[in-house]
Amino acid sequence: MKKGNVDLIVGASILFSLITLITGVLWLKEVSVSRKLVSYAVLFPNVGTLQSGDPVMVNGITKGSVKNLDIRNNMVMAVFDLDRTISLTDSCLVTVQNIGLMGERGVGITLNSTGTAVPPVRGKDTTYLKGNFDTGIAEAMGMIGTVLSEVRVLAGNVSRIIDQTIGDPSFSQTFTIL
Repeated sequence: MKKGNVDLIVGASILFSLITLITGVLWLKEVSVSRKLVSYAVLFPNVGTLQSGDPVMVNGITKGSVKNLDIRNNMVMAVFDLDRTISLTDSCLVTVQNIGLMGERGVGITLNSTGTAVPPVRGKDTTYLKGNFDTGIAEAMGMIGTVLSEVRVLAGNVSRIIDQTIGDPSFSQTFTIL
């Protein structure tokens, strides 16, 4: 074969490989170039282990992802991108939920058509939705230390009460059967 033909085959193979790689990455990341997204902002008291890129599910169906997290006063502001065909109202229930056994998080939205429509984020005139936080496995594991210390105090109190009643010989003599 001529050198020119070999160069052409090598170039075409590299180009095909790059296109396949880029398409595969976009497919795995579930990127859609035709899907139009809008952003909404929600204020949560706590977000646990929620991170940018975590899914946003509307009535159980993934329709977006978390874009940004930031602190606003004593609350956490989460901005997420959502399919523009979904319209939110101020009566929608927005919750940070546990979605996996290892503490993975996501935002769950339960739609409610009643209420006032909330416009998407546009510059400085942002309308914030109120969000809720559901504790999950990570928070439960974090509270085990507190629970164990309270169980120790409770066991000590029960032991002291038993020693002062049933464990005291004068108490048991009071209740001897004649």
